Amino acid sequence: MAKHLKLHVPWAIWLVIILGLSLTPGDQLPLIDFEWFKIDTLIHVIMYMVLSFLMLIGFFHQKNELFRTQRLYISVSVIVIGLIIELLQGGFIFQRYFSWGDVLANSIGTIVGYLAYIIYTKKELNLVRFLQ
Repeated sequence: MAKHLKLHVPWAIWLVIILGLSLTPGDQLPLIDFEWFKIDTLIHVIMYMVLSFLMLIGFFHQKNELFRTQRLYISVSVIVIGLIIELLQGGFIFQRYFSWGDVLANSIGTIVGYLAYIIYTKKELNLVRFLQ
């Protein structure tokens, strides 16, 4: 497998995990609830933060400048994926419902993943410059 394709495997696997969990009927999911905090929201933020970060890293290491410079488009794509999954939940999945709160949590996670990516790449680029 080509090196640039290997960089996309982590986010592709993570996306499959998100799809599997998100499109599982509600009666087949464990009920996890805290009185003071809705853990579902935190899970949405974390899942999309990781997806965003992995996807951006996969494209960052490509030699193709078109993809390397399109960070915003990649992040918007992750938000759209989250919206589409919510729409599918609302229309087609048993005991699953569309939630603007989940769309917001997914979007926040995507933004946090984007910011983590910016910090990571700045540190990586500074290290490369230092070593040269």
